[in-house]
Amino acid sequence: MTTAFTNHKLSVPLILGVLSLVLLLPESRAAIAKYDEYLQKKAEVASEEALKAFDPNPEKLADDLNYQVSEAARKMVL
Repeated sequence: MTTAFTNHKLSVPLILGVLSLVLLLPESRAAIAKYDEYLQKKAEVASEEALKAFDPNPEKLADDLNYQVSEAARKMVL
């Protein structure tokens, strides 16, 4: 019976090489946003929009959501 690992002298370096490649390739592109002006501007705009959308009163937000859900449910029943 022959298996793929009978020639272990070739298999170990091959497996280690493929594993190294798989682990290092994603890292080579990981910091692209740090250097790309377009992505930096987009991140800045997104951060500003998130701060504008933030509501410091979560109870009011929950009340508004509950009201809208109850209105939608009431319309579905009628």
